[in-house]
Amino acid sequence: MNCYRAGKSFLRCFKLHHLNTRFISEIQKKITNSYYFMYGDAMLSSSRIGQIIDNSADQCGDSPAVVSVHQNISKTYSELRNEAERLASGLISIGLRKGDRIAICSPNCYEWPLTQFAAAKAGLILVNINPASQPMELEYCLKKVGCKALVMWDVLKTQDYYKILCDIIPDLPKSRPGGLKNSKLPNLEHIIMISETKKDGTLSLKDVLDSANKESDVKLSEVEKLVQFDDPANIQFTSGTTGTPKGAVLTHHNLVNNALLSGRRFGFNLYKPVVCCHLPLFHSFGCSVVFGTPTMYVDMIRHFKAGEFNIGSLKQGIIGGAAANASLVKDIREILDIPHLMVGYGATETSPAVSSTRFVEDFENVMNGVMQLVEYAEVKIVDSKGQLLPVKGQGELCVRGHNTFLGYWDDEEKTAEVLDKTHWYHTGARLTSCLARTADRTPKTFALQGDPSRSTHTPSSKRSPYIVYPAGRDITRNDLAHSWRIFSPNRDIEKIPAPLRSHISSPRSGVQTGPLSVISYLPL
Repeated sequence: MNCYRAGKSFLRCFKLHHLNTRFISEIQKKITNSYYFMYGDAMLSSSRIGQIIDNSADQCGDSPAVVSVHQNISKTYSELRNEAERLASGLISIGLRKGDRIAICSPNCYEWPLTQFAAAKAGLILVNINPASQPMELEYCLKKVGCKALVMWDVLKTQDYYKILCDIIPDLPKSRPGGLKNSKLPNLEHIIMISETKKDGTLSLKDVLDSANKESDVKLSEVEKLVQFDDPANIQFTSGTTGTPKGAVLTHHNLVNNALLSGRRFGFNLYKPVVCCHLPLFHSFGCSVVFGTPTMYVDMIRHFKAGEFNIGSLKQGIIGGAAANASLVKDIREILDIPHLMVGYGATETSPAVSSTRFVEDFENVMNGVMQLVEYAEVKIVDSKGQLLPVKGQGELCVRGHNTFLGYWDDEEKTAEVLDKTHWYHTGARLTSCLARTADRTPKTFALQGDPSRSTHTPSSKRSPYIVYPAGRDITRNDLAHSWRIFSPNRDIEKIPAPLRSHISSPRSGVQTGPLSVISYLPL
């Protein structure tokens, strides 16, 4: 009898839930203003990043977790967890404490995810710094967030990172490892090099691993219990599209749920993909899945046509970081023969995903950039006064939810400009519909070549017919310099102010003669 009553009760609850869902759906269909909330069928997670590697190691410990081809390194989930715990303990042993900032400036390598998981377990905040940063940019980032430690690669091509450090900190070679004192960077105490050779004044990553001991192990177990899912886990510097770079603070909750919901959207819950991660790890992305920006796919097509590699194992391609025009998406599908293509839109401040297509999607939607909002997020479109617009009104896209960042580190003024009192993030992107492709993105300021010391300029569409915006670090940026683009109808250079013309590349020859180029269309 009790089972019968329980069964009836369950059916009542199910019917009520079904009716509520239908009711909510009907309300959504009837809305006449530009607000939308995306419901989902998977609960948000309260896990911290450290718990993710623990759970993975418990469930599939012998499966490969990370393969770094150029380093000839392969680690299982169990090996990755063990080394992350050892490194976390080592970081605690050298004096790092919960809430301290530890920066990493390195190309993609095994030590990158190792440091990320170790920092998360130790309650530290990992600060991502672009390995193409110049000395002034590196110094700015380290000082801005008060980093206590820096993990750094040694040499990449012509880039000597230790020499860059010595340019910033001339006394580094004479300093005691772990006892760094510098007036420019008063918080920085430890330089940790990813290197096979010993560098004066620094610790190697192996030194830190070896410094783990029983006392630091005990402290680590205590710290792991104190870490909350709303604690900051990561600081990612924006590319400086509106002046000097700002450090967007993301929580464990932001990053874990972005991965959880994006993974389900990508279909990763339906099979076990092998993901090719050639996107820079400092960014907010045989392999079966490849992530990439449009320019990366252009390069893939060029190399594939030249017969330089076999991509027969690829089953899925995910395009993000910039708008991909329909012809490129079609070329990726037809030339690379990747059966499942997806596009996404987001920002550093939204962890980064805001919307994307689905694993099984109408190809027309993929080509035209028609995407669905990520689950449990809200979007709205407002006018210049912040008022909600009708469904077809054009205005600024705002986002709120589990993916919204905490703010910019130590910059209340800049945070207040984009994050309002009700925690809506104002993206700066202009839309005509909540789920349509971005029409344009007009930053308030810009600095030539991304130089933090340069003065800024505020373009006005009322005064001049141009818009300046950065092409993006992983799109048209070379190893050491930013590339900027100017929008001008019909590429009319004469209508562009004289001070900018000397920096413009030749639109006819296509030769890059300066940091600016002219385009006649507006991407994301």
